[in-house]
Amino acid sequence: MDFVHHYDKWWRHSEAWERYDYTYSDEELQEWIPKIHQLDEESPLTLVYMNNHWQGQAVGTARQLKMLMEGEVD
Repeated sequence: MDFVHHYDKWWRHSEAWERYDYTYSDEELQEWIPKIHQLDEESPLTLVYMNNHWQGQAVGTARQLKMLMEGEVD
């Protein structure tokens, strides 16, 4: 999952709000976990932002990602 994939997928809608009306699957978010860990190792502060906000999905996405990351076994 990367910016190009989402840019192409999201810009196919006629209404602006439709681009943000999206809920990520666990599988999509799992792809980001190694990338987040790598960034966290390389910088003093790592922040992750969600932008699927049409009806507050960003809050749920952040919670979902947090739960996935907390469930990891080292």
